[in-house]
Amino acid sequence: YYTHTDFRGYKLYIGEYQGVQLFSAYIGLGSASAAFMMEELVAHDVQVVIRLGTNDYNVTEKDVQNVYVVNQCYGLTG
Repeated sequence: YYTHTDFRGYKLYIGEYQGVQLFSAYIGLGSASAAFMMEELVAHDVQVVIRLGTNDYNVTEKDVQNVYVVNQCYGLTG
């Protein structure tokens, strides 16, 4: 992999795994940053988005080790 961008808190890496090109990004904190990144990804025809991070809606301490796979999302909260 190599660092594609490291600017104003946005860090983007591009690499390849088993012949498939991968893109990884760190956007920092905040919904505005996430919205900006998603807009760019959609504009560049990204096929799959895997988000690693927190969910601030109805989360309790017992949820810390849980993994959730979201297929669709409507009316984002948080």
